[in-house]
Amino acid sequence: MMPPQPRNVPSVGLGLASITLGAVGLMLFILPILALPICGAGLATGTVAALVALTRDPTDLRLSMTGMAVCLLAIAVSIAIAQAPGDYLDPYPPPPGVAPLPPRQFVPPPAPFRGEIGVTLPHNVA
Repeated sequence: MMPPQPRNVPSVGLGLASITLGAVGLMLFILPILALPICGAGLATGTVAALVALTRDPTDLRLSMTGMAVCLLAIAVSIAIAQAPGDYLDPYPPPPGVAPLPPRQFVPPPAPFRGEIGVTLPHNVA
C-alpha cells in the first residue's frame, strides 16, 4: 500500500487569498484609490491560482475563479463609485446666495421724553 501523497496546497491558498483581497477591495469601494490596487493584486493572485490549479488539480479551480469574480465585482463597483456624478444624491438645487431684501417700511422717530429723570443738573457749570 502506498503512503498518502501530500496535497498541493498553493492553489487553494492562492485562491483563498484572492477571495480575501476581493472582499477587502469590495469593502473599500468608497476609497477607489485603495480598492483598485488591492483588487488588482487579488485578480493577479486568482489568475496565478487558476494556472496552478489547471496544471495540478482542477478541483481547486473553483476557489480561484470565485476569487477572480469577487475581484472583478469589486473593481466594477469601485469604478462605478469613482465615476458617479457628484449631485446624484442631492436632487434639489442649492439655495440662492443672497435673499432679496424686504420692502422698507416707515419707522417713526422716537417720541420726546415727557417725564422727569429725578436728577437736576446745574445750568451753569463754571
